[in-house]
Amino acid sequence: MSTHFNDKTIAEQQGDVGKDSGSVGLDSPTDKATGLGMLDKKSVTEFNKQAHAIKESADNGGWAISEEGMRAYKKACDTFLDRYTEMLEKARQLEKEVKLGSSSYAYQVAKFNVKVANGDENSLIPNLQLMKDGYEQLKEALTTAKNNYNENEDSVFQQLEKLTLKS
Repeated sequence: MSTHFNDKTIAEQQGDVGKDSGSVGLDSPTDKATGLGMLDKKSVTEFNKQAHAIKESADNGGWAISEEGMRAYKKACDTFLDRYTEMLEKARQLEKEVKLGSSSYAYQVAKFNVKVANGDENSLIPNLQLMKDGYEQLKEALTTAKNNYNENEDSVFQQLEKLTLKS
């Protein structure tokens, strides 16, 4: 990472300008307008809470899903989880205070970037970790729900078989 100050942005210096990051929530129009989007603390906490509730429901037999449905949802979970390490590594780059210039404003921006990355529970890294936990919970719930579906389907077939034999 270049630490000298010039007319280029850090992204330009690193060659990241104009590339589609494919990130989850990081480049959406909402994120660009507000700076938050899907990764704000409230949204991430709610997502994680719902993921745990879905897992609990599946564990208690209250949710079932077909193989086809499970595959589609698992693919969505894997989209995030497959990129998690890369996203976390990029976020960790912000933890290092970079030299943005010698003005007091440049120092403020550098310190702010560090805080945004991992300065408190509202920062990017803790929220990425919470998202990861939520997606992992969903994947576990999907497997359990698919098993619930298969068990329910087997039970229905057994009941139909009993009815057929009695007739």
